[in-house]
Amino acid sequence: MNEVIWNVGSLTVLLTTYSPRSRYGIPVLRVRHPKGDSDLGPTDLLPKEGQSKSPAAVLLLAIHAAHPLTGKALEGARQFLRQWPDGPQLP
Repeated sequence: MNEVIWNVGSLTVLLTTYSPRSRYGIPVLRVRHPKGDSDLGPTDLLPKEGQSKSPAAVLLLAIHAAHPLTGKALEGARQFLRQWPDGPQLP
């Protein structure tokens, strides 16, 4: 899986299983930006300079709220979020 779910300017967010952090076919959230790429799990904190940090699951939910995911991207998002059973989930 390598599904782009958000692309704005130089920022790209995708769900991918092509990462050493992906296990058993469960995708990670890859954030690509000019300062470097980050592969994140649902509880990993997003780097933000001088601001409070949010877990990657919140970014995924915000993207889904703005542009609802469908098909493989939606199923990948559900798998991604299930790694954090006490965290937010998608129906």
